[in-house]
Amino acid sequence: MSPKYRCNRVVKMYALYSRNVYVLGGLFAVLAFQIILSSYGLSSGVAVPLPPGVTGCILTGPVKSATFPAVWYTPAITDAIIFALTVYRAKTAFRSRSAAPTIRQFVKDGVLYFLVIFAANLSNVLTFAFAVDDLKAFGASFSQLITSVMISRLLLNLRGIGEKKTSRNTLICGRHAIRRPDGSL
Repeated sequence: MSPKYRCNRVVKMYALYSRNVYVLGGLFAVLAFQIILSSYGLSSGVAVPLPPGVTGCILTGPVKSATFPAVWYTPAITDAIIFALTVYRAKTAFRSRSAAPTIRQFVKDGVLYFLVIFAANLSNVLTFAFAVDDLKAFGASFSQLITSVMISRLLLNLRGIGEKKTSRNTLICGRHAIRRPDGSL
């Protein structure tokens, strides 16, 4: 996943924890660790030899590389930390019965996002560790695609929290209702 998306999630955690600078600093430190270790893992990557006439670029690591799978397990660690922070904040909000719709959406989407992306990253690590050489990079493309789909879902669902359509001519944004005489929104 692109560092831009990870930064977005770090900023969301910063907002969820009421602008706590320790949360922000800690998560950016984890993100920096992820980027450095993933970059080091990618630097050990090699192109998969393709048969004549087949074009493409598939990156895999050396056969017994301990650093290349960092591309998948460091994002899994970052995701686990962000997931734990989200669950902790949601648990305290649900206990005090002050869970806003945003918190509920964070939990709902966060659990789904974490499970799907963690499973994709875990399958990549296991495939790289136990598959034959020709299949080591099998799940990498799927992992990138599903990450993009899941982060888009997360962002679109959060955007839709404040906008609730009540009738054909009314749009509610937060506490304010907007009516247009012609019925358009």
